[in-house]
This record gives sequence, structure tokens and C-alpha cells, in this order.
Amino acid sequence: MSLPKTLQVEWWRWWSNPLIGLNSDHQHRMPYALGKAGKSSVDYFQLLQTRSVLELDDHPDQDLLHYPELISISLSTQKQLEMHLIKVASLTLDSSIIHARPQEWDQKFNVKSADEIRKIIEFYRSIPIRLNRWQYQCANAINQDDRLVISIQTRVEIGLGVVLKSYFPSFFKRWALNVPHQVVRLVDTIDPIEQGLWKEVHEWLATEIQALFDEINQQHQEPKLEIENDLLLDGDYTTVDVDQLYGGANA
Repeated sequence: MSLPKTLQVEWWRWWSNPLIGLNSDHQHRMPYALGKAGKSSVDYFQLLQTRSVLELDDHPDQDLLHYPELISISLSTQKQLEMHLIKVASLTLDSSIIHARPQEWDQKFNVKSADEIRKIIEFYRSIPIRLNRWQYQCANAINQDDRLVISIQTRVEIGLGVVLKSYFPSFFKRWALNVPHQVVRLVDTIDPIEQGLWKEVHEWLATEIQALFDEINQQHQEPKLEIENDLLLDGDYTTVDVDQLYGGANA
């Protein structure tokens, strides 16, 4: 898949400027104060300094060339990620969700809809068999503290973060600046997914990632210019008498 030019531009803007989408939890890591003027006042040399301090790579992961649809993650809002990639939240859940009552879903995960509960349970059951062992360890790491309430929205970011950290570490390091510190901290407690399981992970998420990409692509498409009435094509125009126009100079 080749990226449309508009998406290429937006992607490279996001990649090169760590202040785009910066979560407030990470502002203390900046080498200078952003100030009241806002992030747009930062100059080129400050951006270079920022990227150096944050130890961001100059180039994205080479493997992203084979999966360009993944760049839509960087251009998505949290709401868009939740809508399209709620499946990845199931990576952080354990088998207790199958018998949990609606009240527990509300209290533990901020999920109130019965349809959404069913959908998440289906996603949990659809996790590839070869991924089950790792997923069990991941869920244990996330849910070991019963007092910690983690919404399904946050779990989407955690699940996505683990996938990116496992297979696209440079991309993850840049994307981590867009999410709360709690998400990054929890992702860091989870062992990466085995490299040999990428095919299963990719196939499991392919439909959802493509749907997200299609929405982001549509969102960034350049508007087409439309001419309501082309007079020349309609034949509705007036001929010009050149001799009359120039006052008979060419007569």
C-alpha cells in the first residue's frame, strides 16, 4: 500500500515534531518551558534539542514500510482508537470477564453497554491460540492490583502500546509522548510479544487497522474542485470581434 501525499505530509510532521499531540504528563521532560505562547512558538533548533533529550530516533522503524496503514495510529484521536481498536484492550483482560456482572464491568472498566460487553468478550475469545501464553502473563501483570481501576479506554492504549513496543520500538517511543504516563508505565511492566508471533498479531488486527486507516485517509483527503457551470463546454459564450476590440487597428 502506498500512502497518499496528504497522509505522508501529516505523518512526517508528527514524526519530526514531538510536540504534536504531546500529552501534558510529558511536559516536564521538555528541555525548555513551553510558555503561554504555545507550542507553535518553538523554533527548529529547539525541536532538534527536544528530540535529542527525548532520545527519539531520526527515522521510523524500517518494517513500517511494509505496513504503512499503521501510521494512521499516529494521526488518530483517542476516540477513534477506541472505536476501531477496542479489540486490543482484550490483551489486558483475564478470564474473569466472562462471568463478570454488568455492575463489575461498569466499576472496573467503565463499560455500561451490554452489546459492548459481549463484543469485548468475543474479542477476548478470538485471541490467537499461539498468543494465549503471553496474553495470560500480560493480563496478570496489569490486573495484579485489584484496587487499580483501569478503564477500557486506557486498556486500548495499553494493548496498542505493547504491540508497538514489541514490533516497532521507535514508533512506540514517539507515540508514547501522546498518551498519559500511566499508560507508558504499565506498558513497561509487560514483556514484549515474541517476534515470531507478529503474523498472528497482524492478522488478528488487520481488519480493524484497515478500517482506522480508511477513516483517517478520508479525513485528510484534499477537497476536489468543482465547477458548477463551465461556459466553454456549454457553448454559452459570446464571440469577440478582434477588430472592434482594438479599434480597427488590424483592419
